[in-house]
Amino acid sequence: MIRRVVAQNPSPFTFYGTGTYIIGHGEVAVIDPGPLIDTHIDALLNAVAGEQVTHILITHTHKDHSPAAAPFKAATGAPTYGFGP
Repeated sequence: MIRRVVAQNPSPFTFYGTGTYIIGHGEVAVIDPGPLIDTHIDALLNAVAGEQVTHILITHTHKDHSPAAAPFKAATGAPTYGFGP
């Protein structure tokens, strides 16, 4: 199962907003937690409620893809994996 949560940061670059992807069911991986926007982090936490987040994956370090990783990790305890400069 693949789910998408869209951040409320629309722009010419992000279109409707940055997409965060949740892969799996029950045990899930979250790809690109997104920008540091409280409502987006809350939406992610609601989307994975009752599930175990096993991985947080960061594809790159742009400000619309990775800053929410720290608070999301703090809330879920999931390890974070990424590649960046």
